[in-house]
Amino acid sequence: MKKGCALVIALCFISLKGRAQQWTVYDTATHYIPANLVVQLDSNRFLSLISVRAYSYDPDSGSKELTSFNIPIRYSIDQHGSQGTLLSNGQVLFTGDSAALYDPQLDVLTKVNGLGQGRLFHSAVRLQNGQVLIAGGKGNRGPDFTWEVFNSCELYDPSSQSWQQAASLPVGRAFSASILLNGGKVLLTGGYDSIGNPVKEAMLYDPLNNSWTSANDLHTPSCFHSLVKLNTGEVLLFGGLGPGGALNRVEKYDPINNTWSLAGNMLEHRFGHTATQMPDGSIIVVAGANAVPLKSVERFDPQTNSSALIAPLHEARSEHQAFLIKNGGLIVIGGKNETIFNFSSIRANYTEVFR
Repeated sequence: MKKGCALVIALCFISLKGRAQQWTVYDTATHYIPANLVVQLDSNRFLSLISVRAYSYDPDSGSKELTSFNIPIRYSIDQHGSQGTLLSNGQVLFTGDSAALYDPQLDVLTKVNGLGQGRLFHSAVRLQNGQVLIAGGKGNRGPDFTWEVFNSCELYDPSSQSWQQAASLPVGRAFSASILLNGGKVLLTGGYDSIGNPVKEAMLYDPLNNSWTSANDLHTPSCFHSLVKLNTGEVLLFGGLGPGGALNRVEKYDPINNTWSLAGNMLEHRFGHTATQMPDGSIIVVAGANAVPLKSVERFDPQTNSSALIAPLHEARSEHQAFLIKNGGLIVIGGKNETIFNFSSIRANYTEVFR
């Protein structure tokens, strides 16, 4: 790897039962990695696009620099607010002000033409048919200090490498959280509107008839929350930023009855965090921010709707990413050691391992 091009990685291996758990500092970061540009390729490899360079990380062999790309800045898809989505063929679609496709087998990044609307902080979900739905997002701040927030949606078809318009959302929003349901529909939740107010509406996208319908309202308007799909097909929503600040509430969505119910509380109020279901069924909620970035980590039990604090990170962070890896561990990648509303790049410096 070239000197000075190290990947910013934070590792968190969480043992499940019967083992002492402690954090150790594994490495020190040299770049800021936005979480939305980190994609899990398989159980032990990850790709991050930063500074128009692609990197992978394998915990067994360490990080490896891949190809450097000459993409004009107006086509940049490596900025804060872009999204990376793993396709069913193993390639990675990056969407932002434009779109690009990365092939890890050929180690090549190519621009994908035809994206109708460049956007940031949008939703991107791979559907069961292999297509990718991108929804909402924001553009630039106008002279009246309001954001241009989109309600438009588009579908990417990997087989033809082409885009087509999808049904629009009733109202524009950015910073939503979305997840693919077992039946093939997409649940899109919350977000914020053009003047930065959190919204409570949840929507369902049906790819069979290309339509959006109501998934009823959240109990509390929020953005920057996290979603986890349980083995039952139900979805838990953790925390977020509401009208009065950070939230600790947990809500449960029942896709059969199309209803939301309260499902307990986290011990910390937080937004910009991650929530990941572990092999034992518990959910690990990592860091995020309140008034300041957090170090705290908690384990939520969906059977009892209760939460318990576990060992904290060495360094506070928000806007990181977390993935399950082999042997039942959890990897936490990237993040910022500052509040989520500061759009500079003060990185979380430490790579940390918990096992």
